[in-house]
Amino acid sequence: MDHTEERPEGEAQAGPEAPGAERAPAEDPRVAELNARLAALSEKLDQALRAVGRLQQEREDFRRRLERERDRVLEVERGNVALGLLEAVDEMDRSLAAAGGGSEAITEGLRLIRDGLLRRALSSGIERMAVLGDPFDPTLHEAVDSIPCDRAEDDGRVIEEVRAGYRHGARILRPARVRVGRFPTGARAGSGDSSPAGEAEE
Repeated sequence: MDHTEERPEGEAQAGPEAPGAERAPAEDPRVAELNARLAALSEKLDQALRAVGRLQQEREDFRRRLERERDRVLEVERGNVALGLLEAVDEMDRSLAAAGGGSEAITEGLRLIRDGLLRRALSSGIERMAVLGDPFDPTLHEAVDSIPCDRAEDDGRVIEEVRAGYRHGARILRPARVRVGRFPTGARAGSGDSSPAGEAEE
């Protein structure tokens, strides 16, 4: 009797599997979707962090600009106050000059007030400009006159200070009023004529 078991028609016979031929399990679509969402969220988080960093930097820059502007305004106001004090000092100087031989007590009182105003102006950080002997500079000096000078090197230089000039840092509060040396043209040319230029010949 044949004991061979008959298999149903169409049923494939399972052959022996080759070693290492196991199939990798298929990736779950839900896991792939979650990974994609996680990557998108991570990118959005990075963008948000970069935006926050930019906002913080802009806020810091704005704060520094405000501080610089505040300091600049304060410096300008200090300079303006000092300039007002200097104008008061000028008025006191004119009063002292007009007092002449008046009461000594009044003159001394005016001088004390004048010196106090000047000290207060100087305490605000202003500086008196040293101008004598400097080349004339229209940004620093206001020429009221020119006077003949005996040396060629003094030509175009400040010979006399009429009114003091002051600066506050890099800002010129007021230029110094000066007289500028003028060396005679004939003397510069070596003509031997020592008379000032423009002097009428006899």
